[in-house]
Amino acid sequence: MSPSVALKSGQKMKIHRNIYLKIRNYCRENKLIERGDRILVAVSGGPDSVFLLHFIIMVSKEIVFDYAVCHAEHGIRGEESIRDQEFVKNMCTSMGIRLYEGSIDVPANKRDDESLEEAARRLRYEFFKDIMRTEGFNKLATGHTYNDNTETILLRLLMGTGSVGFAGIKPKRDNIIRPLLCVRKEEILSCLEDGDYRIDRTNLEIDYLRNRLRLKVLPILREINPLYDEHLQRFAVIKNDEGEFIEEITEKYLNQILMEQSGDKTVVNLPDFLNLHIAIRRRILIRLIRNVYNGYPSYKLINMLVSVKPGGNKLLYSNKLFEVRKEYDKLIVDKRVVCENIEDYFYYLNRPGENGELIELKEIDKILKLNYLNSVERFDNDKLYIDAESVVFPLVIRNRREGDRIKLPGVGVKKLKDLFIDDKVPLKLRDKVPLVVDGSGKIIGILRTIYGKPNRTACDFMVKKCTRNALVLELC
Repeated sequence: MSPSVALKSGQKMKIHRNIYLKIRNYCRENKLIERGDRILVAVSGGPDSVFLLHFIIMVSKEIVFDYAVCHAEHGIRGEESIRDQEFVKNMCTSMGIRLYEGSIDVPANKRDDESLEEAARRLRYEFFKDIMRTEGFNKLATGHTYNDNTETILLRLLMGTGSVGFAGIKPKRDNIIRPLLCVRKEEILSCLEDGDYRIDRTNLEIDYLRNRLRLKVLPILREINPLYDEHLQRFAVIKNDEGEFIEEITEKYLNQILMEQSGDKTVVNLPDFLNLHIAIRRRILIRLIRNVYNGYPSYKLINMLVSVKPGGNKLLYSNKLFEVRKEYDKLIVDKRVVCENIEDYFYYLNRPGENGELIELKEIDKILKLNYLNSVERFDNDKLYIDAESVVFPLVIRNRREGDRIKLPGVGVKKLKDLFIDDKVPLKLRDKVPLVVDGSGKIIGILRTIYGKPNRTACDFMVKKCTRNALVLELC
């Protein structure tokens, strides 16, 4: 006899006992549903999500946990989408189940780099997670099935994600659970009748990549081998198990080469990175990129980055979300910040008074402190010393300009660009470096402490034994 779920109206929906037990055991093996959970069930009105809700109701009679339904109306399919929302609302009312619903204007909130399908998925999950946060749910249950997993594995393989993405959909990721990954669509439909669920007609349109795969490609694979999906998912399980083992090794090596980890920015030692086995290098790159990008980078991108040579500053890859660059012996993966260029700045420096002077350099969020000294007994690397008698005020504090040069002791005249290269100054930092310049445009000094080097004064303006008045500048 098949277990069933009774509705308040008296209608019953049957879930075959063997299918119910298969899902329940799958949940136990993967610890998806546990006593005391508060589970939010995502229900679109389609067959998979409706079946999921009925399973949740049934299993709640064996395991004590709280649950409710959530539904997001996307604003894409007009009246048909509104009718889906009404269907879910009526179903929850008939069952006496709490419903959290809302409308999302996907077309109006779609990012430039997203397809409509990608935007709908992102906004839907944002909506669900907001409900979880405000209402205290600890898990979100979605109706992904065995068939969905097959499609995802093939899509990722076709898009060139490599073995990491090839592992497929996991039964649990963070606080999202997928109890139906062990059952096929046909098994679900065998438990449903017409009228039990809604049909999303966009699932039949071949404009969407996943639909083309489902409607055009999979039938051909099924003709070649009816068990294609079993073999594919078995291989994905093996790759996932092997991947988890390699991930443990990757973590070990990543910690050894890690130089900086702050928010979205990760810096690794490039020579040490290149000494690792190429399989570990690929894994490290995928992990660093996924830290700033919610997706799997293509094999083409990983293959391009995996053997990059040290030396010099170069932007290796950039899109609207993240960038990968090298700065000499560093490999950096960082979230892209729009409009981060420093504007040209220009400040006049008059002769300071007896109590010194402070100049706010707003563009670089620094304060320039100026004082006089009658004599200099010791030189601090974080201060710039200038013979005040050798300069004519007002001076200028500015950032670099094309063709800037400075005359340094033991070096001669050197291009500022070459000096920055020798100092291995990151490209993004070069426009910030403050220069002290006289009225003719000649550079008097460079405040290199902004990038961790001692300040430098040009030959003709250095403090000497005979100097009676020294101008001291310090960047704070």
